[in-house]
Amino acid sequence: NVFTAASAVEGVQSLKAILPDVIISDIGMPEKNGYQFMKEVRNLPEEKGRSIPAIALTAFARPEDQASAIEAGFQVH
Repeated sequence: NVFTAASAVEGVQSLKAILPDVIISDIGMPEKNGYQFMKEVRNLPEEKGRSIPAIALTAFARPEDQASAIEAGFQVH
């Protein structure tokens, strides 16, 4: 099953009801970017999704973008 969120705020809120097997997130999003989103996810309690594997799927492809994604808590960029 695939669940979507229109923003980082909505994505974090969705984790209150849905515990996915993996998170796939863009970096460029409205309100908060994907780095901020993932940092919020990584600050959640374990039972709310803190350790869910996450993929940054983005057009930001420079080496520093990859480093920022990994630093934010994504496993794959």
